[in-house]
This record gives sequence, structure tokens and C-alpha cells, in this order.
Amino acid sequence: MYDPVATLQAIDEHVVPIMLLNALALIANVIYFGEAVRLAARDRLYTMPLAGTLLFIPHDLSYILNYDKWFNQYHHWFSELYWFGLIATLALELLFLYQTIKYGRKELFPRLTQRSYTALLLAGLLGVSVFWWVLKQNLADDLYVVSFFVTTMLCPMLSIGLLVRRQSARGQSTLMWIAFCAMVIAYFGWTQYLGDYFRSFWWRAFAVVDLGWGLAMLWLVRSIGDVGRQYFADIASATGTSATGTSAKDCRPTSGVPTA
Repeated sequence: MYDPVATLQAIDEHVVPIMLLNALALIANVIYFGEAVRLAARDRLYTMPLAGTLLFIPHDLSYILNYDKWFNQYHHWFSELYWFGLIATLALELLFLYQTIKYGRKELFPRLTQRSYTALLLAGLLGVSVFWWVLKQNLADDLYVVSFFVTTMLCPMLSIGLLVRRQSARGQSTLMWIAFCAMVIAYFGWTQYLGDYFRSFWWRAFAVVDLGWGLAMLWLVRSIGDVGRQYFADIASATGTSATGTSAKDCRPTSGVPTA
């Protein structure tokens, strides 16, 4: 995929643009995560999709636990700076998990007790952690350059599911998705200095898809906003189905919109 030593040498050759773009990516990431945390507290619901949270935590934790690799084996300033940055992102991800435990039971597993629900989520985190650890050992991505970018794709992919299921943009905001798009642009931008693999058609195509998905979420959140139920009800009225795919005549009216 790429040579780690050559990649670190390329970073040394382009320190200023890579540091500026990484700083922008980290700031945008913190804004995206921080806004999600704020909205969860305000709306009293979980805002980061559960599958994303369960993967982000072991992903970042595995990097942090590889302290010896970054500070002794490679001993490169870039990987060491990333180690410190991921402590901040991991703290926010653990907060996502706490908020999902606190606010998510009635939406995700309403028939479970709070204790059973919490145990299920922690067991899920353990299972995904094992999955990630095995997968990472078989990826030719020693510096996590690819996996960082790939995990960003989970955010818009899974958040669309939240938007459709809730039939509103509750728990999401335009600021979140503006920050997400900025993060993708900045992260992709700095990888262009790293070598031929990161200037290949497929890497650039992946960046376009990732950014396009983020822009689609930005447009959807701005379009739907707080009138989401009316928005989806209008779709149901036009198609003769509800937002969940059932016949509109089998559903109760929502927001005062009569069924067919």
C-alpha cells in the first residue's frame, strides 16, 4: 500500500503544508465531535451512530496503546503528535458512548432494562474491539494513514440512518457537517504530499465520495431541519408509503397530515 519510512520522509520534506492541513483537520474534527456532544446534551438523545462509536473507540485506543511503536520504534515527531491528538478524540468518543448509554435505550432497545442495555453496549464494544484488532493486524497501513480516512466515511453513511429513522434532523446541525467536510478536505489534502499511492485514482475517488456524502448530509440537515416530520410526511403522501416503507393508509397521521 505504502512504505512507512518513505511516508515519514515525505512528511519531513513538506512540514509546513502538512502541519497546517493536519491542524485544520484536527480542529474541524474536534468541532464536529464537540457539536455532536452538545446536541446530545441539549436534545437528550445520542448523536453519534452507535456502530461508529463502537469502532472509533478501539481504532483510536489501539493507536494510543502502541506507544512503544511511535515513541521508540519510529520515534518520529509526526506520529508522536498524533498520539497526543488522539487522546482528545478518544475522550470525546468515550463521551459519545456515555451519552448513548444514558439517552439511547428507549430509541434503540426500549424493551431492555437500563442495566441489560448497558451490558449489551459494553459487550458490543468488546466484540468490535476484537474485530478491529484482528483486522488491523492484516492491513498494510502501519501508520494508520488510510484507516483514519476510511473511518470518516462511517459518519455520513450511518448518520443518514439516524435522520431517516427519526424523521427529523434532531441531534444534527449544519455546523457538524460543515466541520466534517472541512475535516475531509484537510485530511485528504495533506495525504497528497505522501507519494504515488495517495495520488492514485482510487484514493482520490474515495475522497470525492467521502466529501460528497458529507455535503449531502449538510444539504439534508439544512433542508429538513426541525420540520423533518412534515418533510417526510410529504414524501409519504406523494409516494403512498410511509417513511418506513409501509403503506400510508396503514399508518397513523403524523404532524396533522392525513393518510391516504
